[in-house]
Amino acid sequence: MNTGPLCELVRVNYENIGSPLTVKTNFNLTLPLHISLEFVSNDFRGTGPLFTLGDPTKGIVIELALDYGRPVLALNSERKVSNLGSLHNNQWHRLDLFFNRTPNGVDAVVVVDRCIHKRRCSQRVAFTGLTSAITVLGPLKLGSTSFTVHRLKELCLENIVVNSELVDLWEGTESSPLARGCPKCEEACFIGEGTDGAGRCGAEGVCRNPIVAATDQYACTCRPGFQQPIEEAFFADYTITPSAPCTQPATEWQVNGPVSVGAFDFDGITLQLSIRTRQTEAHVLRSDDGLIRLDIEQGHLIFHADAVSLTLPAVFVSDGLWHAIQLTITPLIQGSQSRMIELSVDGLWNTFYNATLVTAQVNNISNAKHFLLLEADSSCLSDIRMELRDGRNNIYHDYLINELNQNRHSTLVKGCQSENYCESKNPCGLNEVCMPEWRGYKCVCKTGFSYRAIPPFGDQQCVLSSCEPNPCQHDAQCSVLSNGTVSWGNETIGVLCECTGGWSGLFCENPMLVRSGFLNWWLLPLFFVLILIIFWVVFCVCWWRRRKLKKGGPAFKKGSRFVEPLETISTDGVAKAGEEDYRGSLNLSVLKVAEEPLRPHHLTVRNASVEETRTSDSMTEAERFLAMDQPLQYAFEGYDSSPPPTYFAPNIYDFSRHT
Repeated sequence: MNTGPLCELVRVNYENIGSPLTVKTNFNLTLPLHISLEFVSNDFRGTGPLFTLGDPTKGIVIELALDYGRPVLALNSERKVSNLGSLHNNQWHRLDLFFNRTPNGVDAVVVVDRCIHKRRCSQRVAFTGLTSAITVLGPLKLGSTSFTVHRLKELCLENIVVNSELVDLWEGTESSPLARGCPKCEEACFIGEGTDGAGRCGAEGVCRNPIVAATDQYACTCRPGFQQPIEEAFFADYTITPSAPCTQPATEWQVNGPVSVGAFDFDGITLQLSIRTRQTEAHVLRSDDGLIRLDIEQGHLIFHADAVSLTLPAVFVSDGLWHAIQLTITPLIQGSQSRMIELSVDGLWNTFYNATLVTAQVNNISNAKHFLLLEADSSCLSDIRMELRDGRNNIYHDYLINELNQNRHSTLVKGCQSENYCESKNPCGLNEVCMPEWRGYKCVCKTGFSYRAIPPFGDQQCVLSSCEPNPCQHDAQCSVLSNGTVSWGNETIGVLCECTGGWSGLFCENPMLVRSGFLNWWLLPLFFVLILIIFWVVFCVCWWRRRKLKKGGPAFKKGSRFVEPLETISTDGVAKAGEEDYRGSLNLSVLKVAEEPLRPHHLTVRNASVEETRTSDSMTEAERFLAMDQPLQYAFEGYDSSPPPTYFAPNIYDFSRHT
């Protein structure tokens, strides 16, 4: 069963609709309005409504019907039959309806099959008399009865889109499950042995065949990224079989300059291509006259056609991912100076799709041949194909660039390589994992971490935001903060640990200060004992030195020699010794040796007379004084400063007694 890009139910058959089927009830629409759908009908009469939209009690009602296969538009009771030919020929068709407000009423435009190589494929019809505000409120119904009491039976309908919104038909068909899908237009796709059990078009192909068709009347449309096998042809570069399965991956090409992809006339064109780029400003595609251009501006696609622009502002394509782009431009619509242009990305709807009518600025655009040039420099392209129709109006594609014609394109390089920035630069943070991407990288948070705004500047960083496993210690309870963070020092986390037992810190890893002091109680008495020991040692040293000085203890050591204590004599004649136990004036004159010679000029040595060689005049000043320790000894023994009279020897020194 064919489904939408998000697994929507998009196909129903009218054969099993017993009564009008309400597929959606809450439409609230205003003009301008765009509705598109695809269908195949083999109804013998080809008369009856395809759908009705709106509630007549709340606003206008829009109806699309077939009258012997010709499209019929109705607004309330006013009906307009188009002259676009019969569409109940058991072929798949697409209809685009545009409704716009005018001063006199409403203009409606019908476009069949995007006007691809068709004449009389579009028409403008006018509804007058609707001057009040126009709104469409109410349900969308399928399979109603027309004013002629006819209903369509052999008809399958798919891909109903209202203002870029794809209608999911699943809930509306709960009461009629047999109406889901279209078995009769899928029979040929599954007859015989399929490809990997996915039908004759393969897992990457969309199969279509007419209702009750022969086994060879089917066509495969490949999804982006895949293509049918391309074979060499005798009279051409290559050939493609529309019924071949979509099993061949599309080739990727590096674009290094403009590439011409062929000539075409301006009789309607639908082009598809896939692009991969990180360029935010680039030219992707243009015609040789510049009237058709597809550009990337600030990372968004802009389709320029006939001096009018169509954009998808919510789609960013410069992210380094593959994006499938489809664009359509039609010839001038009959009875108007307008064209239909269409732009879609990735086969999605809503913000990924836009279609509108634009006023043509150049009327003779269809009178010349044009060349398409690819200019996606420094980008990769793939799957470049043009939509065509076969004799049964089945869609197939011509792949404009393939391996059989690549030798004509010198600026194309096969393959689309990229450097691994995660290995060469490692640009991510501590709590991030680097994910390599095409010509780029992406940083994602590790498991258990998420991005949070970190104050004071609100920078996004990966912080711990999971309690599984519990990061808190010492039986603390963990809770995740929805948007906030907790910081301690240089670390920030997105969880909160509720500490107990006096523990603190981000993860309750720090003990209390009081508890820490109690554990080190032995330091206090140790310090006290050390202080007492130091005090006792100092006291003992001082006492010992004082005691030694008072008792005239042993001489002080100076290096390896011993010296006697020194006595000092002040300039005023006060002698100081020891710790100044004696304080008083000393009469040093009494200690002075007389000026007379101490010995005769001739000395008798061993009964021989020897002349004296040294007189008393040659004595040094220090020799004229007695040793100072003798009077100090007197002072210590309680004498006054004057020695007794017997202290000095007679003036005449008798050498004979000492020889």
